[in-house]
Amino acid sequence: MHRTVRRAIIIGNGFAGAENQCYGLIRALGLSHRHSLYRVRRPKEGINKWLNWLPVSTHTRLHRIKSQLFDPHSIVSDQSDILEADPELIASKASETFEKDGPLLVVASGRDTISVASSVKRLAPDHVFTIQV
Repeated sequence: MHRTVRRAIIIGNGFAGAENQCYGLIRALGLSHRHSLYRVRRPKEGINKWLNWLPVSTHTRLHRIKSQLFDPHSIVSDQSDILEADPELIASKASETFEKDGPLLVVASGRDTISVASSVKRLAPDHVFTIQV
C-alpha cells in the first residue's frame, strides 16, 4: 500500500486564472503527469445570469426544474469533453483505487468548487487530501 500522493485531481470552474493556479501547484509537486481535470458547471443562459449568488447545486437544481416545467422536450447537452465534477464519483474512485495507488490529492480553485471539494473530503476522509486555492 502506498502512503504518498502519486495522483491528483483538479476541480476547476472554467476560469483560466483559477485553474492555472491549480496546474502550477500540481506541477510544483511533480504530479503533472498523473492528474485529471473536472469542472463545476453553472447554468448561464436566460435568468441564470442573475442567480450566480446561489450555491452551484441549488442553481443547477432550479435550472433543471425550470427546464422540465417550461421546456420538457429540450435536451441540455454540454459539448465539452471535460467531466462534470461529481463528488460521489470522485470519492468512490479514490476509495476504490486507494490500495493500489495511495491517497488522492484534490486541488480546487474558485468559489463554485468549495462545496464539491469539501464533499469529496467528507465522503472519503482517509483516502483524499484536499487543497482549496
